Amino acid sequence: MDSFKDTRRQIIIALVAIAVVISIGVIGFMVIEGLELLDSIWLTVITLATIGYGDVYARSVPGRVFTIFLIFAGISVFAFGLQATASFFFSPIISDLRRIRRAQRRIDQLTNHYIICGDVGELVDQAINSLLNNAERRRASNLERVYRPLDHLLDRLFGDDELGHYARPRAVVRRIYWAISRPFLRGQTLLDVIVVIASDPTHADELRDKDMLVIEGKPTDDITLRKAGVERAHALMVMLGSDSEALLTVLTARSYNAKLYITAA
Repeated sequence: MDSFKDTRRQIIIALVAIAVVISIGVIGFMVIEGLELLDSIWLTVITLATIGYGDVYARSVPGRVFTIFLIFAGISVFAFGLQATASFFFSPIISDLRRIRRAQRRIDQLTNHYIICGDVGELVDQAINSLLNNAERRRASNLERVYRPLDHLLDRLFGDDELGHYARPRAVVRRIYWAISRPFLRGQTLLDVIVVIASDPTHADELRDKDMLVIEGKPTDDITLRKAGVERAHALMVMLGSDSEALLTVLTARSYNAKLYITAA
């Protein structure tokens, strides 16, 4: 999260620096060259953009020296801004942080959801794999339901699909249809109402890659439980290797939600 804040701070600094350089350029040309405000703004912009139309330019020696300074300052500031912007949009670390923030926003909107607290182990893996298999079956069922009217229409146009008529046009039409309808027809699965608290960073990344809602941290930490929305949750499943940590997790969760259904394994 610190990398995300640092990059955002760099972008803000770059924007402020650009505004300062433009202001210095406008004021400098007004003072040194005696230009009007609009001409100073125009000369500053074309100087920083390295366009140079030639209609307005610095005529005095001090003005030309100031122009050189302004060009170097502008290039440096814009390079810094481009670097910060590229880091914000293309850095893998920043991309992961944005994914974590999106997941946190989804969790913040949940109510009556389920929380799983578990260490890496066979029991936790079985529970999560069961959830993933259930979600995959639900997605397959949703896809079949979504494609059914389209397949009937394609059968009428191209013939029975089992005979393999026009397989390639069918595939193209199905992909286009799914791309258009996906945002509106996505069915909810168990994965949409389950939050997993994982203390191991590698395990947390693996779960995120499977499109699960994950909070990385110790389940005994009240901040971690609150990030998972324990106050609004319906149930909590605790699967920790340490009995003392499991007990502390249960007591902490209970203090935030008296109606929370809790089970420990």
